[in-house]
Amino acid sequence: MKKFTLIELLIVVAIIALLVSLLLPSLHKSRELAIRAVCLSNISQLQKASSLYAIGNNRQLPRGHKFRNQDDPEVLRGVNPDTYDLLKDQYLGGEDSAFSCPNLPEYPNYFEQGGGWVRLGYIYTGNKNELNSRLSQQNYAYPDRIDEQPDVPLWADSLVWTPNTSWKFSVAPHTESGGLVGKEADTHPSLYGNEGGNFVYPDGAGRWYNNSKLRRFEAHTNFGSSSVWALLPDTVPW
Repeated sequence: MKKFTLIELLIVVAIIALLVSLLLPSLHKSRELAIRAVCLSNISQLQKASSLYAIGNNRQLPRGHKFRNQDDPEVLRGVNPDTYDLLKDQYLGGEDSAFSCPNLPEYPNYFEQGGGWVRLGYIYTGNKNELNSRLSQQNYAYPDRIDEQPDVPLWADSLVWTPNTSWKFSVAPHTESGGLVGKEADTHPSLYGNEGGNFVYPDGAGRWYNNSKLRRFEAHTNFGSSSVWALLPDTVPW
């Protein structure tokens, strides 16, 4: 039986290494595309749960967190603890997986209940009306009812960053190779490689938007200083 020479073995190893280097980016990209589909499914489930709640409650959306006199950089992903329990137990079969982005397992404080609210893995814009008083100089308001602002996404990926708080981070949930939470709060998520995000509207329509179709908006202020920025589709009339 003919034996391989050392040179032949090295050539085989080099070819295998080359193939792996060519295939790995494609595998990462395929995995990321699959996770984007999971995130869209998650927030679609959350929209359906919110819609079912609204149908039985005079079109009123489940309560978000009230933010008056609170400087927390993650206000957009906060809900009232009763809302979390209600959506999970009555509309999601007791499962909480839909509240989490699988790309951000290290994103801090998942489901932390403190200060009268629960932090989730996605943005929720519904029924956060007490935040409006902090943004009276702006021309927008978070929707209280499911039929109030049809052009504003109800649930979305966590595309947020925090320029003027002590809790500094920028969230990039969908880069080509996965999710990332950066520590430079003034950095737009796209500068960390984020490619876009999923958004689901009150009527249940949902889709992915690339960065070119997103624009930033001031999500929260603290005594006149912008403390949270977020990305929403450029079709939002704010």
